[in-house]
Amino acid sequence: LPLLKGKAAKVKVFGSVLLGVFEELMDSLDPRHQLILKGLRLSVRIDDIMHKYAQAHRYPKPVAEEFEQACFTYCRVMCALINAYHKAVPAIPVFNYTIKAHYLMHLGVCTRYTNPVYGSCYDGETLMLTGKNLKQASCRGNGPLAASNQAMYRFVMGFSLRMRDQDKW
Repeated sequence: LPLLKGKAAKVKVFGSVLLGVFEELMDSLDPRHQLILKGLRLSVRIDDIMHKYAQAHRYPKPVAEEFEQACFTYCRVMCALINAYHKAVPAIPVFNYTIKAHYLMHLGVCTRYTNPVYGSCYDGETLMLTGKNLKQASCRGNGPLAASNQAMYRFVMGFSLRMRDQDKW
């Protein structure tokens, strides 16, 4: 079987390949296959936008609106697929809705203010590692609420300093 699991940086180009294979093999009369096709196309479009605007602080307004719409439509397609397969007779429990979809919607909404690549795991999952280190450093000598507040304060300050330094160029 092909390797379908891996770090995001390794599998991010897999979407366009999967789309091409699926278009060749799908049953165009099957409504579930039509939803899968739509989801794959949206996934590839989301990745294309993120790649094209990877260096921008935020997306231009028309691109941000397209990105947000693609993210929300992708999540709706995913929900429809979950319902279609789970409610089939017999039921086919292929996957479940996860927090990643909720996170994708937040990325879509925030695109007009900040580039979603800052929250992406495509760069070796550095944001998660940075967040983990920041949270651990903020926990020393603080209770849960104070640690969360201090971690967010440090993140916002670091991010604003980074943006300020990049704006000088």
